[in-house]
Amino acid sequence: MSTTYASRTNNDNKQQTNPEDNTDALAIPEGKARKFQSSFAQMDHAGKTHGSFKRFNQRFLEVKKQQRKTVITDAVVDLSFLQETPKEIKSFPWHLIFFALLSALIGAMAAYQQWIPLPFLLAPVALSASLIALAMKTRIHRFQFLSSNADIPILDINALQPNNATASAFIIDLQQAINTASQLLPRGKQYTPIAIAEMRRLYESGLIDESGYKKIKQSIFSST
Repeated sequence: MSTTYASRTNNDNKQQTNPEDNTDALAIPEGKARKFQSSFAQMDHAGKTHGSFKRFNQRFLEVKKQQRKTVITDAVVDLSFLQETPKEIKSFPWHLIFFALLSALIGAMAAYQQWIPLPFLLAPVALSASLIALAMKTRIHRFQFLSSNADIPILDINALQPNNATASAFIIDLQQAINTASQLLPRGKQYTPIAIAEMRRLYESGLIDESGYKKIKQSIFSST
Protein backbone atom coordinates (compact mmCIF):
# COMPACT_ATOMS: atom_id res chain seq x y z
CA MET A 1 0.00 0.00 0.00
CA SER A 2 1.04 3.58 -0.48
CA THR A 3 -0.30 6.20 1.87
CA THR A 4 -0.34 9.96 1.95
CA TYR A 5 -1.29 12.15 4.86
CA ALA A 6 -1.85 15.89 4.82
CA SER A 7 -3.24 18.30 7.38
CA ARG A 8 -4.06 21.99 7.46
CA THR A 9 -4.27 24.42 10.35
CA ASN A 10 -7.86 24.67 11.50
CA ASN A 11 -9.99 26.08 14.27
CA ASP A 12 -11.41 22.79 15.57
CA ASN A 13 -11.54 23.96 19.14
CA LYS A 14 -13.02 27.37 18.30
CA GLN A 15 -16.14 26.21 16.50
CA GLN A 16 -17.93 24.30 19.26
CA THR A 17 -21.62 25.00 19.69
CA ASN A 18 -24.27 24.00 22.17
CA PRO A 19 -26.25 21.18 20.51
CA GLU A 20 -29.36 22.11 22.50
CA ASP A 21 -29.31 25.55 20.87
CA ASN A 22 -28.24 24.46 17.38
CA THR A 23 -29.19 20.95 16.26
CA ASP A 24 -28.37 21.96 12.67
CA ALA A 25 -24.70 21.45 13.65
CA LEU A 26 -25.39 17.71 13.30
CA ALA A 27 -26.33 17.98 9.61
CA ILE A 28 -23.74 16.82 7.07
CA PRO A 29 -22.43 19.72 4.94
CA GLU A 30 -22.60 19.22 1.19
CA GLY A 31 -20.63 20.54 -1.78
CA LYS A 32 -18.72 23.76 -1.20
CA ALA A 33 -19.84 23.83 2.42
CA ARG A 34 -17.33 21.09 3.16
CA LYS A 35 -14.11 22.51 4.59
CA PHE A 36 -11.45 19.78 4.59
CA GLN A 37 -8.90 19.67 7.42
CA SER A 38 -6.98 16.41 6.85
CA SER A 39 -6.74 13.51 4.45
CA PHE A 40 -5.32 10.00 4.34
CA ALA A 41 -5.09 7.57 1.40
CA GLN A 42 -4.15 3.92 1.14
CA MET A 43 -3.61 1.39 -1.65
CA ASP A 44 -3.14 -2.34 -1.18
CA HIS A 45 0.00 -4.20 -2.21
CA ALA A 46 -1.56 -5.40 -5.46
CA GLY A 47 -2.69 -1.90 -6.36
CA LYS A 48 -6.27 -3.10 -6.83
CA THR A 49 -8.01 -1.32 -3.96
CA HIS A 50 -7.62 2.36 -3.13
CA GLY A 51 -9.10 3.95 -0.03
CA SER A 52 -9.27 7.58 1.00
CA PHE A 53 -10.32 9.29 4.23
CA LYS A 54 -10.94 13.04 4.33
CA ARG A 55 -11.98 14.88 7.48
CA PHE A 56 -14.05 17.99 6.96
CA ASN A 57 -15.88 20.56 9.08
CA GLN A 58 -14.10 19.25 12.16
CA ARG A 59 -16.43 16.32 12.87
CA PHE A 60 -17.13 14.50 9.61
CA LEU A 61 -15.07 11.92 7.73
CA GLU A 62 -15.54 11.18 4.06
CA VAL A 63 -14.74 7.52 3.36
CA LYS A 64 -14.21 6.24 -0.16
CA LYS A 65 -12.93 2.88 -1.36
CA GLN A 66 -12.43 1.91 -4.96
CA GLN A 67 -11.52 -1.50 -6.39
CA ARG A 68 -9.90 -0.91 -9.74
CA LYS A 69 -12.48 1.43 -11.34
CA THR A 70 -15.45 0.30 -9.25
CA VAL A 71 -16.48 2.35 -6.20
CA ILE A 72 -17.27 -0.06 -3.36
CA THR A 73 -17.67 2.47 -0.52
CA ASP A 74 -18.74 6.12 -0.59
CA ALA A 75 -19.91 7.30 2.81
CA VAL A 76 -19.63 10.01 5.44
CA VAL A 77 -19.09 9.20 9.11
CA ASP A 78 -20.06 11.56 11.92
CA LEU A 79 -17.08 11.17 14.25
CA SER A 80 -19.27 12.07 17.24
CA PHE A 81 -20.57 8.51 17.31
CA LEU A 82 -17.19 6.75 17.49
CA GLN A 83 -15.16 5.64 20.50
CA GLU A 84 -12.12 7.84 20.89
CA THR A 85 -9.70 4.97 21.58
CA PRO A 86 -9.50 2.55 18.63
CA LYS A 87 -9.15 -1.22 18.94
CA GLU A 88 -5.65 -2.33 17.96
CA ILE A 89 -5.29 -5.59 16.03
CA LYS A 90 -1.89 -7.21 15.55
CA SER A 91 -0.94 -10.48 13.91
CA PHE A 92 2.39 -11.77 12.65
CA PRO A 93 2.92 -15.08 10.77
CA TRP A 94 5.72 -16.40 12.97
CA HIS A 95 5.36 -19.86 11.42
CA LEU A 96 6.75 -18.46 8.17
CA ILE A 97 9.77 -17.09 10.01
CA PHE A 98 10.25 -20.50 11.64
CA PHE A 99 10.29 -22.26 8.26
CA ALA A 100 12.59 -19.57 6.85
CA LEU A 101 15.08 -20.16 9.66
CA LEU A 102 14.74 -23.91 9.26
CA SER A 103 15.46 -23.64 5.56
CA ALA A 104 18.48 -21.46 6.22
CA LEU A 105 19.74 -23.90 8.87
CA ILE A 106 19.41 -26.84 6.50
CA GLY A 107 21.30 -24.89 3.85
CA ALA A 108 24.05 -24.02 6.28
CA MET A 109 24.41 -27.63 7.41
CA ALA A 110 24.46 -28.83 3.81
CA ALA A 111 27.19 -26.34 2.98
CA TYR A 112 29.25 -27.31 6.01
CA GLN A 113 28.94 -31.05 5.39
CA GLN A 114 29.26 -30.59 1.63
CA TRP A 115 26.20 -32.77 1.08
CA ILE A 116 25.30 -31.06 -2.18
CA PRO A 117 27.17 -28.94 -4.74
CA LEU A 118 27.47 -25.27 -3.82
CA PRO A 119 25.17 -23.96 -6.63
CA PHE A 120 22.28 -26.01 -5.21
CA LEU A 121 22.61 -24.21 -1.89
CA LEU A 122 21.01 -21.17 -3.46
CA ALA A 123 17.63 -22.93 -3.25
CA PRO A 124 17.27 -22.91 0.57
CA VAL A 125 18.64 -19.36 0.70
CA ALA A 126 16.07 -18.19 -1.85
CA LEU A 127 13.32 -20.06 0.01
CA SER A 128 14.26 -18.39 3.28
CA ALA A 129 14.26 -14.94 1.71
CA SER A 130 10.87 -15.60 0.07
CA LEU A 131 9.31 -16.78 3.32
CA ILE A 132 10.57 -13.73 5.22
CA ALA A 133 9.24 -11.42 2.49
CA LEU A 134 5.87 -13.19 2.61
CA ALA A 135 5.76 -12.85 6.40
CA MET A 136 6.38 -9.11 6.20
CA LYS A 137 3.74 -8.74 3.49
CA THR A 138 1.02 -10.68 5.30
CA ARG A 139 1.54 -9.26 8.82
CA ILE A 140 -1.38 -7.33 10.23
CA HIS A 141 -1.46 -4.14 12.28
CA ARG A 142 -4.75 -2.29 12.13
CA PHE A 143 -6.78 0.14 14.19
CA GLN A 144 -10.55 -0.18 14.26
CA PHE A 145 -12.68 2.73 15.41
CA LEU A 146 -15.79 1.31 17.05
CA SER A 147 -19.28 2.69 17.49
CA SER A 148 -19.64 4.62 20.74
CA ASN A 149 -22.79 2.63 21.52
CA ALA A 150 -21.46 -0.90 20.91
CA ASP A 151 -18.19 -2.56 19.99
CA ILE A 152 -19.01 -2.65 16.28
CA PRO A 153 -16.22 -1.53 13.87
CA ILE A 154 -17.03 1.53 11.77
CA LEU A 155 -13.58 2.48 10.46
CA ASP A 156 -10.55 0.29 9.75
CA ILE A 157 -7.11 1.92 9.36
CA ASN A 158 -3.99 0.01 8.27
CA ALA A 159 -1.19 1.13 10.62
CA LEU A 160 1.63 -0.24 8.44
CA GLN A 161 1.35 1.90 5.33
CA PRO A 162 3.55 3.56 4.42
CA ASN A 163 4.91 3.50 7.96
CA ASN A 164 3.66 3.63 11.52
CA ALA A 165 4.49 7.31 11.93
CA THR A 166 2.31 8.44 9.02
CA ALA A 167 -0.64 6.26 9.98
CA SER A 168 -0.30 7.21 13.65
CA ALA A 169 -0.47 10.91 12.76
CA PHE A 170 -3.83 10.41 11.09
CA ILE A 171 -5.14 8.20 13.89
CA ILE A 172 -4.23 10.87 16.45
CA ASP A 173 -5.96 13.46 14.27
CA LEU A 174 -9.11 11.33 14.32
CA GLN A 175 -8.94 10.82 18.08
CA GLN A 176 -8.73 14.55 18.70
CA ALA A 177 -11.62 15.20 16.32
CA ILE A 178 -13.74 12.49 17.98
CA ASN A 179 -13.08 13.98 21.41
CA THR A 180 -14.17 17.43 20.25
CA ALA A 181 -17.14 16.23 18.19
CA SER A 182 -18.60 14.04 20.93
CA GLN A 183 -19.08 17.13 23.10
CA LEU A 184 -21.51 18.54 20.53
CA LEU A 185 -24.03 15.74 20.91
CA PRO A 186 -27.27 16.31 22.82
CA ARG A 187 -27.89 14.22 25.90
CA GLY A 188 -30.77 12.16 27.22
CA LYS A 189 -33.85 11.58 25.09
CA GLN A 190 -32.64 13.97 22.38
CA TYR A 191 -29.67 11.71 21.72
CA THR A 192 -31.62 8.55 20.81
CA PRO A 193 -33.25 9.57 17.49
CA ILE A 194 -30.06 11.26 16.28
CA ALA A 195 -27.91 8.22 17.08
CA ILE A 196 -30.38 5.80 15.49
CA ALA A 197 -30.56 7.93 12.34
CA GLU A 198 -26.76 8.04 12.07
CA MET A 199 -26.39 4.27 12.50
CA ARG A 200 -29.15 3.70 9.97
CA ARG A 201 -27.30 5.91 7.50
CA LEU A 202 -24.04 4.01 8.06
CA TYR A 203 -25.90 0.73 7.55
CA GLU A 204 -27.41 1.94 4.29
CA SER A 205 -23.99 3.16 3.11
CA GLY A 206 -22.46 -0.26 3.77
CA LEU A 207 -20.05 0.65 6.58
CA ILE A 208 -21.87 -1.67 8.99
CA ASP A 209 -23.91 -4.77 8.24
CA GLU A 210 -27.46 -5.52 9.36
CA SER A 211 -26.33 -7.52 12.39
CA GLY A 212 -24.07 -4.68 13.55
CA TYR A 213 -26.81 -2.13 13.01
CA LYS A 214 -29.28 -4.13 15.10
CA LYS A 215 -26.75 -4.55 17.95
CA ILE A 216 -25.96 -0.84 18.01
CA LYS A 217 -29.64 0.10 17.90
CA GLN A 218 -30.45 -2.25 20.77
CA SER A 219 -27.58 -0.79 22.79
CA ILE A 220 -28.79 2.76 22.16
CA PHE A 221 -32.33 1.96 23.32
CA SER A 222 -31.13 0.11 26.41
CA SER A 223 -28.83 2.94 27.50
CA THR A 224 -31.30 5.84 27.16
